[in-house]
Amino acid sequence: MKGAAIVAAGGLGSRLNQDVPKQLLLLGGLPLFLWSVLALEKVERIHEIVLVVPGGGMPDFQKAAQGVSKLKWTTGGARRQDSVRHGLDIVTAALEVVLVHDAARPFISPQLVDLLIDTASERGAAIPVTPVTETLKEISHAQVIRTVDRSRIFCAQTPQVFRREALVRVFQSVPQDRVWTDEASMFEFVGLPVAAVAGDKRNIKITYPEDFQYAEHLLGQIQKG
Repeated sequence: MKGAAIVAAGGLGSRLNQDVPKQLLLLGGLPLFLWSVLALEKVERIHEIVLVVPGGGMPDFQKAAQGVSKLKWTTGGARRQDSVRHGLDIVTAALEVVLVHDAARPFISPQLVDLLIDTASERGAAIPVTPVTETLKEISHAQVIRTVDRSRIFCAQTPQVFRREALVRVFQSVPQDRVWTDEASMFEFVGLPVAAVAGDKRNIKITYPEDFQYAEHLLGQIQKG
C-alpha cells in the first residue's frame, strides 16, 4: 500500500528550557526533526511527508529541510491531536495508509516502518511497543497500593500506522473535548482493533535535557554500526 507520513513537530518543548522549539535543536549537527524526516524519505512506500510545525516557525523548518523532496507543510494546533488532524487534512486522499510519528523520536528505522505498514495494511492499525522491565507500583497519597502485573503492560512508541479512511473516521467519531495522547487510543475508544509489533529500544523520545545527552551517545553507537 502507498502511504503518507505525518510528523508532529508542533510542540514547543518547554521542558527543555530552550528559546527555540526542541525540534530545531541540533543532534549530531542536524535539527532534531530532520532525523526522522530523512529516515522516512528512504521508505519507498511513503510518498509524502507532512511536517506539522509551530505557528510562525515554518520558515526556520523550511530552511533546515531544503532538499527533502517528499515534504508538505502545515501548522500545528493547541493540542497534539489538533496538530495531527491538521496534517491529516492535507494528506493526499489516494494514499491508503497514514503513519503518525513524533519528531522528538529521531531514531526510527525504515525496517520498523515497513513492518508497521505491512501490519496496518492487513489489520487496519499497528503500533510499535516495548516491554516494561521495571517493577510497577500503583501509588496513592505517597503510599504503595499494589504491585501491577507487568506481563501485559507495554510502552507504546511512534510511528503508529493506520488505514487512512479509518483514521479519518475515527477523528470524526471521538469526543473533541477529550485529550488523546496518541491515535491508537482513539481507535481503542471506538472499538477498532490495534495490532502491536515489536518496537525498537533505540527509538527513544527526547523530552528532557538528559535525553539529548543520551541521544548523542546513542547516535555515536548507531553510526559505528
